[in-house]
Amino acid sequence: MLGGLEGGGAGLSSSGGATSNAQGGQTQGGQAQGGRSQAQGGQGGSGGWTDSTCYQALAEGHTGDACRGQFSCNNENSVLMDCCHLLVTCSNGNLAVSKVCEGCCKNDNDCLSVPGQWCINGRCQDCPPAEKCPTGWTSLPRSNNLCQWCVPPQGCGPALLCPPDQTCYLGRACSPICLTSDDPSCCWGNQCSAPGCDKTADLDCSIVGCPDGQKCNMLYGKHKCSCVDGTWLCSTNIQRNSCVPVQQ
Repeated sequence: MLGGLEGGGAGLSSSGGATSNAQGGQTQGGQAQGGRSQAQGGQGGSGGWTDSTCYQALAEGHTGDACRGQFSCNNENSVLMDCCHLLVTCSNGNLAVSKVCEGCCKNDNDCLSVPGQWCINGRCQDCPPAEKCPTGWTSLPRSNNLCQWCVPPQGCGPALLCPPDQTCYLGRACSPICLTSDDPSCCWGNQCSAPGCDKTADLDCSIVGCPDGQKCNMLYGKHKCSCVDGTWLCSTNIQRNSCVPVQQ
């Protein structure tokens, strides 16, 4: 009898071990999910997000997660974000994750509430001090004439058609007010040349200008480029001018 009981006891112990292992598997599985659970809501005995894990909460936290103390952080300076940023706050033991959008813009008209600002890369920013434009370029007024934008000659467009055997290639200095990205009347630095070449993105900025928010450093004078047999041929590819951010 005792042996039977002991055997039965051994069977119970073995069964308990199996149960324990199964639960342990669940526990491990819970950790696999909840490393997420622990990281996100402080479930599983971690006590919740804290000031020291605030930036981790920006990436993994959710509104309603448990947290301790009072703290906040944001990723406003992240290069991965647009003009909006994420904000995490902890209050009364609850985490709140929100998206904050300040100073966002589509064009200069969205920035008129603050005189002297224009729309650059989706954000309202202070206009840089006016600079003398390169020879042959034009200073265009923007944002109620409070900002100045240097652009190359417009080149081809509605007012200057290309010869019948040539194509009008868009320049890179295009106004953010343009409704479409392929309207030569909204761009400067347009070029007439033979058909068959790629867009002008790789051409020297002394010819085609720079995208909004950048300016041409003009260190090496003006280049010349033509489309020949489907390839852009330029006066030089060794010393090239380049686009740099406008100074704020």
